[in-house]
Amino acid sequence: MNTKKETIYGDVAFKAIKNWYLWDKDEKDAEMIAETIVDKCKLVNFETIEKGSAVFEEVAKFFNDSNLSDLKYGIGALNSIVSGLTIIDEKCDRSITENDDLVRKNLLTISGNKEIEEELKKAGERFKDINKNCIEKATANLVLDVLEKVHDRWVIDNTPKKFMQDSRKNKQYMHLPFECIGWKDVCLDLLFVEKMLEKTGLEINLEKIQEEYGKRQEEKFKEIYIDGLKTVETRYLESLNIDKERLKMTLSELENKDTLVNLYNLTQEKCNFSLPRGTFPEINERVRKALEMTGKVQSGEKSYLAKVLEQRLDGPTNAGSSYKEEDIEALYRKIEKADYMPVTDKEVLKNIAPGCTVFKTNLPGFLQVNDLDSLPDDATFYVTDVKDTGCFGIGSGSVKKERVNETYIILGNEEIDGKNEEIVYTFHPGKPTTASKQTVKETSEKLGRVIKNGSRLTKEEVKELGFSKVKFLSNEYIKQFDAMNNEDINI
Repeated sequence: MNTKKETIYGDVAFKAIKNWYLWDKDEKDAEMIAETIVDKCKLVNFETIEKGSAVFEEVAKFFNDSNLSDLKYGIGALNSIVSGLTIIDEKCDRSITENDDLVRKNLLTISGNKEIEEELKKAGERFKDINKNCIEKATANLVLDVLEKVHDRWVIDNTPKKFMQDSRKNKQYMHLPFECIGWKDVCLDLLFVEKMLEKTGLEINLEKIQEEYGKRQEEKFKEIYIDGLKTVETRYLESLNIDKERLKMTLSELENKDTLVNLYNLTQEKCNFSLPRGTFPEINERVRKALEMTGKVQSGEKSYLAKVLEQRLDGPTNAGSSYKEEDIEALYRKIEKADYMPVTDKEVLKNIAPGCTVFKTNLPGFLQVNDLDSLPDDATFYVTDVKDTGCFGIGSGSVKKERVNETYIILGNEEIDGKNEEIVYTFHPGKPTTASKQTVKETSEKLGRVIKNGSRLTKEEVKELGFSKVKFLSNEYIKQFDAMNNEDINI
């Protein structure tokens, strides 16, 4: 008796053993185990689909293999398949499967059941009729919709238990949205779906399903690029019907930087995702025009753009975060040709001044801004306004650097030749901090002494002025500032 062909689930069980657990046994052994699972299923009265989990627990005991107990989640997956087929026809306001309970109760029984086969066949005919002008694409997306429900059900059942197990760190990606698990895992989930969908008479075209899955992935990866993986995963988990305490535990784990890095790396490995260059062409053009306009703004003897570029070079003109480019021409080319995208991170946007716009790009550099409290009490601090904006920040040679992978660019308005034009206010590696609005005149009044660009301050004075962030200053700047301060003292 070739049991695996007699039931819908028999073939699933057979393939699952061979593909999921990769047992080092020949096909006959795997088939024998599949048949045993099916035989156990025959002994159960499936009044509700959930009772099927007892089958797999018994089979696991029979084989004395704890891994096999994971197959019990197949029950929840099959339940999700039924939900996935419950598609509403807007014309007649009914689901594709008219008798969901019938389908739900008979999925694991002999496929020769004429009643259920007839129901599935009708569902397929209705689906073909509704989507007759685009049946190949519609079928591919139906399969993906069903698989997404299977995936979501698995995440609900296994969050946070499996997500937080140290032994499963290399599988944490399985708790991400469906689009992030990768095509290989989608094909494994398809084991649950294909046999039942075959009964509908719909043709399963793997190439078309993969094509449509790729489109969904591109949209999800745009979301990840814009909002960040942590935000996307949090939003996904919150959308599921997960117990509040279990959800809270999982979200707290996402606060762990190592967890996020691991998730990101696993997703890249499974999906090899990257947005094509020029995904946001209108933003790229806007930045390039702003760079051009910035070159027309004078700041003392140099253009404002030249000062912004010089400030970012890792060398004698460095003030703040930096890049390794050799000269301002090379850095300009990098910034001009970068591929920019929107920023929706609320933590970033709250630091952007009204009227300004921020974009980001995947251009690495060195973040050289530290918290004031992290620096030594005896460190020396300086008033800095290297771009001659009239407002100043605080710099120090004691600031440490950290490599980061993203660059942020901030645009704002400036009057040029009688017109209001958009220019680049600044760009730098790492997330922006709130720009200072303090002027030297106000500060002089606060401290009761004359303050100017380069004036030395103590840590207590910096605190008194309300600053919490300090940016790096090159040795060359410090020498110039120290010489200026010594002259002031001698006078």
